[in-house]
Amino acid sequence: MINKEVNYGYSQVLTAMKDIFKFWKVLIIAVLTLIVVSLFEIYFPNFMRNIINSYIGGRIEKINGESVIVYHIKNDFQKELFEKNGIEIIELDGEEFTKYADLQKLPENVRKEIRSYDIKTIREKVITILYILVFYIIIYFIHYYSVNYIGQGVMFNLRKKIFSHLLNFKMSYYINIPAGVLVTRVINDVEAINQFFSGVVLTWMKDITLFAGIIFMMYRINSRMFFSLTFVFPLLVICMIFFQKRLRDAYRNIRKKVSHINAFLSENFSGMYVVKSFVREKKQKVKFDKINNELNQAFERQVILSALFMPTINILRFGTIGFVVIYGGHLILNGEMLFGDIVAFFAYIELFFKPIRDLAEKFNVLQSAQAALERVFKILNDKENLEPTYGEDELIFDKSIEFKNVCFEYKENEPVLKNVSFKVKKGEKVAFVGHTGAGKTTIINLITGFYKIKSGDILIDGKSIYDYNVHSLRENLAYVPQDVFIFSDTVKYNICFNGENSDKYLDNISKELELEYFLSKLEKGYDTVMQERGNSLSYGEKQLIAFARSLYFDPKIIVLDEATSNIDSNTEHLIQLAMEKLMAGRTALIIAHRLSTIKHCEKIIVLNRGEIVEEGSHDELLKNSGYYSKLYKLQYE
Repeated sequence: MINKEVNYGYSQVLTAMKDIFKFWKVLIIAVLTLIVVSLFEIYFPNFMRNIINSYIGGRIEKINGESVIVYHIKNDFQKELFEKNGIEIIELDGEEFTKYADLQKLPENVRKEIRSYDIKTIREKVITILYILVFYIIIYFIHYYSVNYIGQGVMFNLRKKIFSHLLNFKMSYYINIPAGVLVTRVINDVEAINQFFSGVVLTWMKDITLFAGIIFMMYRINSRMFFSLTFVFPLLVICMIFFQKRLRDAYRNIRKKVSHINAFLSENFSGMYVVKSFVREKKQKVKFDKINNELNQAFERQVILSALFMPTINILRFGTIGFVVIYGGHLILNGEMLFGDIVAFFAYIELFFKPIRDLAEKFNVLQSAQAALERVFKILNDKENLEPTYGEDELIFDKSIEFKNVCFEYKENEPVLKNVSFKVKKGEKVAFVGHTGAGKTTIINLITGFYKIKSGDILIDGKSIYDYNVHSLRENLAYVPQDVFIFSDTVKYNICFNGENSDKYLDNISKELELEYFLSKLEKGYDTVMQERGNSLSYGEKQLIAFARSLYFDPKIIVLDEATSNIDSNTEHLIQLAMEKLMAGRTALIIAHRLSTIKHCEKIIVLNRGEIVEEGSHDELLKNSGYYSKLYKLQYE
């Protein structure tokens, strides 16, 4: 089971990595610059080794069974000076040397003459390497920019993909999943994946190149030293396997707790009015402390594991350096290794362990990203919650809306509507009344296609709504809810959502609904930016914006959760006029709260416990002295 989870996580990583190849041109630049940067970092310790061995330090050779430090003679000028001063010249393997001790006996001016060639050569090589360093800086900048360009591009596409996919989910999904959790998926989780792409995936290519180059160079410098260091590799593998699962589980738990705390904060900030109204500040603080403590404990476990991982790697690193000092010193004393070689080995060990030390951080990022990928791909792979596309027919509403023996339930075996049947002709104004839970809002949700019925059928112009394209269906409908949602944007955006109609069209809607007084109170009119959820507006003003929004898209059917239930009498008159303008010439389905406001409707459908108990006009239903009459008397008498 554990291996299956691990493989599942890595398969998601590989799936996400496919998007990298959409940026193949930039990827080629990133790879080429990576090779150049890596080659420089691999070559530089060898460059220092050559300078030390050839121009600065001596080396130990066996002469007459004795280990002696010797100086390499590089040209005839140096040889002539040594001979002129009576210094013995030793020939070894076709090259000429002299004892370092004899070199030190020479007068200072002679030593300077001998060493002048070394100093000149070192200066030339340093100048050369400075030019290479400038080139390295330029190449590294291009590499770093291209890598992050790819990472940001991948995340840009991933955010679009997640949001587009979420737009196609059923309404029931958004009822069951807190908004804070979804925000975490699109922002926090995608950012964790971004760190993975930018800081891990593409830099791993560099690390692999460095490892290969370092191994080759260490083997080339001294094979005996290299093979003696191979004991480090299995220890590193054991260390990685030990920490891998534990860190993965720790990060998965962190992501879960972060989502939980985000959801809690989002709900409480949005519902702060309720919290304060019922004096629940202390209770909510206690609950937050509990959630916050769970997140803190999850982080503590991750910190402990990371704190153990890093020193474990450093112990291996220091142990390797210590081994090089001891064994390298032995080889130098036996004349089997040069001073520059051991300096190069120190540099290569640091280079070798640098990606390993970075891997501690990269491993953390990897585990965090893997947990984030699991959550993101859970959304992207979710087909069950996708909204049905229904049919392909285009709706041109012309005749009627009909419910035929419709049954529906939100939860299994808990019916909300039971064999509901009614017909609404084009142009009719029909109201639905009943106690809370009678099924009024459910009827609206079914007409708009937010939910699918269990049995029966809903017909529009004699054809099932499931034969129509769902977007075509909703283009003919305008739903004005009782709780109007206002976006944190301009009034104009809240009405037309950047629609294509002209400002003149918007002005005509304003005049038709008599919104001039409302707009005159706003500092910038249509361009006034609303506070979150329209907190700066009264309930009636929100309703006016909702009416303008509906009228802007010119629907044939108005679905209205009666707007006058929560407003004062002064505003009610303005709202009633706007409602009349909105419903003029259109078919209207109205959820009624104030029964006095639906007297003008041609038909009133009375619901009780998911069933239609009465149907008729206002006057007819009052004469019947039935359920509607009782509701009316309860409300007004």
